[in-house]
Amino acid sequence: MTVLEKKPVVREIKEWKRRGLWGMGGSGGRNLIMSIEPGNIVSFREKGLRKRYDVDIESVFNLAVRRTTLKDEQEKRKAKEAKRRARGS
Repeated sequence: MTVLEKKPVVREIKEWKRRGLWGMGGSGGRNLIMSIEPGNIVSFREKGLRKRYDVDIESVFNLAVRRTTLKDEQEKRKAKEAKRRARGS
């Protein structure tokens, strides 16, 4: 485990955007620069641009939990509907 104290951890991510996600389309081919910074902040920016988008780690974690929960619920619902259709045939 690495404890962040002074320097952020920075990574470049290729092919990071799914087309059409929230209607934003493509990114013009730019890679994403992501950094985890001291103070529990995750920072995003497109390579070659200065505009940064910061979010606290708690919000990122809560979003991940919410999306996973929704996905699990959808899978259960689909399985239940398939089981219902199989019985009704």
